[in-house]
Formats: sequence, structure tokens, C-alpha cells
Amino acid sequence: MPRDFTDDALRVAAGQYSYSHMVHPARDACAIRRPDEALLASRGAVAVVATCRGAACAEESGAGLDAAGEGRAASDAATMFLAAYYATPVSVSVPAAARSAIEMVRDRLATQHRAMSAGCRAPHLGVMMIAGATAHVLTCGICQVYRLTAQGQLEPLTGHVDAETGLPLSSMPSATGVIGQRRTSVAPNDIFVLTSRPVDHWIDGETVNEEVQKGSLNSAARALALRAETAGLVGPLAIQIVRIDALSASDPASMFDLAALPVPVLPGEGALLDGFRILRRLHASAYAHVFLAAAPDGRRVALKLPGPETAATPARLRRFALEAWVTRRVDSPHVLRGLHMRQRQEQLYIATNYLSGPTLRGWMDEHRAPDPEQVVRIVSQIAVGLRALHRRDLLHRDLRPENVMFDTDGTVRIIGFGAAAVPGADATAPLWRGPVPGALAYAAPEVLAGRLVSWRTDQYALATIAYEMFTGHLPYGPESAMIASARARRRLTYRPARAQVGQVPDWIDAALRRATHPDPARRYDRLSHFLADLQHPAQDWTPARGLPLSQRNPLAFWQGLAAVLATVCAVLFARMGG
Repeated sequence: MPRDFTDDALRVAAGQYSYSHMVHPARDACAIRRPDEALLASRGAVAVVATCRGAACAEESGAGLDAAGEGRAASDAATMFLAAYYATPVSVSVPAAARSAIEMVRDRLATQHRAMSAGCRAPHLGVMMIAGATAHVLTCGICQVYRLTAQGQLEPLTGHVDAETGLPLSSMPSATGVIGQRRTSVAPNDIFVLTSRPVDHWIDGETVNEEVQKGSLNSAARALALRAETAGLVGPLAIQIVRIDALSASDPASMFDLAALPVPVLPGEGALLDGFRILRRLHASAYAHVFLAAAPDGRRVALKLPGPETAATPARLRRFALEAWVTRRVDSPHVLRGLHMRQRQEQLYIATNYLSGPTLRGWMDEHRAPDPEQVVRIVSQIAVGLRALHRRDLLHRDLRPENVMFDTDGTVRIIGFGAAAVPGADATAPLWRGPVPGALAYAAPEVLAGRLVSWRTDQYALATIAYEMFTGHLPYGPESAMIASARARRRLTYRPARAQVGQVPDWIDAALRRATHPDPARRYDRLSHFLADLQHPAQDWTPARGLPLSQRNPLAFWQGLAAVLATVCAVLFARMGG
């Protein structure tokens, strides 16, 4: 029976068949994969066919794989492509990720099977990635990807190739071996046929449509393969039929697609932007303008548009596009989520749910001495949001009270992804947009010193926020924002929260001290461990009254010691003078 891949958005059915031939007994391969929701949004579902033609290699090098080896190589190629493609950082565009995966597969198999010459780098591949309402097709060698057109024609999407050499009839291969690439829109009920070698000389669109209409895609794939063999096709063949049953309602554009969109003119009240009606302006700065708008379905949403400084700088526009991209990648009740839009986005902006509650900074201004349990509840929600980001290999890097908001029901949500770090994205290199009030106060020492950052960098910011909520101060004072070297980092002295506000329990103070340690390696291994220690004393916790002053409050200890020494020196000096 055909394989059916289904979620609330994308629904794709596929049928497969492959056979060997007495003249050339190797078996070609085909595969299809639909990943989980997170990767589906950025990478889509993928179908692949593969073959390894050792005979052609043998003609050039005098050696080649046997039939069993070719079959294994083809199967390995299909499996390796899927693994390599989905392992590529999600920030990389779909075509670039596919080209990278093809190059990796061909290089690895060429290394494993050294009988192949460098001039014939098996395997040959045909791949199709379906993301949103777009299909990205790449082929190398003799593999083909066809589309059954509305006129009943079998259209090769990347052009015709020579059935023996795999060389294109109109262009030459690239360094990766990709000889054909195409991006095309798709719609429900579209039919695609992937084959391990050209078949349009032996079967036509009418035949494909006839077999598909019979119901079973597996049966249709088998029938087409046998028709091609009967018509004179010599050699093995793998054939995969893919039918689009339903598409995603949202447009999962890559950050590269978003960055290429035009910057909209700042709209006035009542203006329309891609179907959103502007209600009023909420915020304006050189970086961005935020508007309250009504969506086509009546929902109130927030639209964030590039400000004048952002629009004038390509690097800042890429950063803005990255922020828009990040909001669509994470699904958590504690992270501001970008809208899944049914209409295609035509201009550069960020559309999110509208939050009418205050920022955490506003809440802190109104709650100067909050209950510790209330602080822990808020910090726990922020931590849940951070963990959702980290599971997607994303770092926030700008967590501060101004970038945390409350919803109308009191739910805490993380916002402000303009400084987010995404693996593999050049646009995520540090880009300081000038002074940001309060931002550096929450930046970990390794950030200020230009060192490597990790998820522990967000942990430091979260613990600093928690410390400030408890005490109204920063754990290392204002000088922590001026760290520029490892030596300066070592001079930082933690100021016990309990010394600032007596109601902070010692075991919470111990958790804050560890989570804000200047050395990232000395912080918690997991955010969940930090939260656990905020809620209950850690197993290795020692009550502060059992610790010497030098450990409980190093600053007070050294200040006191300095005072004693100064007094002793004064007394000695007086005696000597007498």
C-alpha cells in the first residue's frame, strides 16, 4: 500500500517499485521521509531515487563495482542523503542543504568504493524537497524527476539528460555533480515521478495518469516499471510516484527568502499590508516600528517592520529577517510565536500574536519586594521557553526584562530575537546596534570578552534576571558590563542576594551564585537543575551560617579584613611616631 505522511498541514502519499535486470542485475533505490513538525517547517518532506552505474565507471577506470556492490551503494546513497540533508543547520536554504548533502554522499561513497574513478563519481541522484507550497528539485547523473502536467504530459523538471552518460543536453555538471535544479510551486493532487534513469522514451504522461487513477500508487509504480521494460528499457530501474494530497497553510520561507523581500513603506492608520489592516502604532525606534493590526480573520496581531536604520543597512536587514525566521521555528507557550499565514508574505515584516500585558521590566517596577515563590514561578516559565529554543539549537543571547512579556492571562513569553544565534547562519555573527539600555548588564562575561557562547550564556542572563527580581540589584554590580578579558572576569565578586535582601533563602542564593558564575563551565549542566535548586535546597547545599564569612560574603570579608589591617597599621604608625 502507498506510504501516507500526514500532519495538520502537509499530506503526501508515495508508491515505490524497483527491479533488477538480467543484463545488469544491480538494484536501484528510492526512499521518502517526512520529519517531525520542527524540521518539516524548514526542510519539508523529501523523496529521493539513486543508482550507481559501475559499468560506465569501468569503461573509464578499468574497474567497477559488482552488481551487489552497486545495489548497496545506491541504497546507501539514498539513506545517507536523507540523513545529511536533515542534519544540515536549518538556517541553510533548502537548495543549498540539498547540494551540500549530495556532495557529501558522493564524496563519501567515492572514498568507500575506490574502484570508481574521480571522473565518474557515483552515485547518481534525483531528489525532491516539498516545503510549504514549493518543490525544490535537484538531479545529478541520469536520475530524473518528472511532473505530470495538467495537459497530461510527463515533464522532466530539470531538463533532458543522456540516458547513458547522464550528461545534460543543455548544460554541464557543477562541482557537486548537480546538473539540474529547479524550484516550482505545487498544489494538491499534483503528481511527480522520480526515476533512477530517464523513462520518457518508454512511458508517457497518459500512461502515468492511467495507472495512478487505478488507486494504489505502489501498484502504479510497478506497472510503469514493467511497461518501460516491455517497451525496451534495458537495465535496472527504481521508480517512485509522489502525490500531493494537501499542503501547509503557512509559508515556511527560509531566512534567505525573507531577507530578499522588499521593505514596506511605513503604513498609516487604516492601511493594508498583505491583508493586515493597520489599527495604530505601538512602538517606534531606529531599529523597528511595531503596529497593532487586524488579521483577515479578525484577530488582533502585532506587525513589526524594519526601522530606518535597519532598512538602510543590508546586514541589519539580514538580522531582521533572521528574527522573523526564528519566530516561526519554535512552538512553545512561553515563546512569542510568529503567525502561520495563509497568504504568501510579499514584504519584510514580522507578524506575531498581540500581547497586551506589561514587560517583565514593568512588572518589576511595580513589585519591588515580590514573594520568592512568585519569582520562581516566573523564572520557571522563562526557563521553559529557553529550553524550547535550545532544543532547536537556537540561543537567545539578549534575554533581559524588556524581552519578556506577560499575556493577558499571566503567561510569560520570551520576545526579541534580534540577537539570536542560529547554527550555520552567517547573519548571526554579533551585530551590536549601538547602546541598548540595560542589555549589557545581562550579558555573560564570555559574551563581553568575545569568547564562544553556549546555552549557558542564556542561563547566566536568566539567573541575573532572577537575582534582580529578588534584590533590585545585579549580582556583580554595574562593573560586570565592562568585562573585556579573562583577567577582568576573574576579578568579579558575587554579591550575595541575602546580603541585599534578607528574605532570600540561603539555598536560593546558592543557586543564583552558581548559575551566574563567571566561568560557563561552573554553571549548571541543565536549566532544569537550576530550577530544581531554586525550588528546593540542593543535596550538597550547606546552610550559610555554617560557612565562614569569606565564603558567605567575600566582599564583606575582604572589606572587614582591610579595615582591620588599616587600623593595625594606624596604631603601629602612632606608636612609632611616639
